[in-house]
Amino acid sequence: MKTPPFSLFALLTLFVLTAVDAPARDLTTAEFRKFRGRYTGEVSGIAGNTTIPQQAIPSFETAIVVTSKPVEMPTPMIRDLYSATKHRIIWRKPTGTPNRAILIGIYSMRFTNSLGASITARGTRRIVINDRGAAAPNRYIASFSDNLKETFTLTGATSAAQDLKGTFQR
Repeated sequence: MKTPPFSLFALLTLFVLTAVDAPARDLTTAEFRKFRGRYTGEVSGIAGNTTIPQQAIPSFETAIVVTSKPVEMPTPMIRDLYSATKHRIIWRKPTGTPNRAILIGIYSMRFTNSLGASITARGTRRIVINDRGAAAPNRYIASFSDNLKETFTLTGATSAAQDLKGTFQR
């Protein structure tokens, strides 16, 4: 009896390798282009500042804009919580696969508040966008997490902080 050119094991291995998503890597500009745009959704979490103790925040509707800019200055999602009207985010290069984009941004900023105190803003923003295909009613779904903290530079005491999570769609 002749041995077939491909064994059953080889065919099964080939099938498994093609069925599994490729590991995350840097996305090209062309691959990332389809993920850019305005996403709307609901966010909830915990937030507080020196005058308002940390408390659970009921979900609220908001929007995020995904761009190709390496540095952005978005307004805080909870506007009256922070001393700064905008916070700088430095974005890492998007990673993922052609059907999934992972964006990680680092908050990094130092400024002086209206009372003359030096404040440092630090934190991370993470957005994972999945392309569910053209047939899906909401093709692009994004999961979102945002941790931002303003601290007094001299003492290290927290001035304001948030830990938000949500789901967005475009």
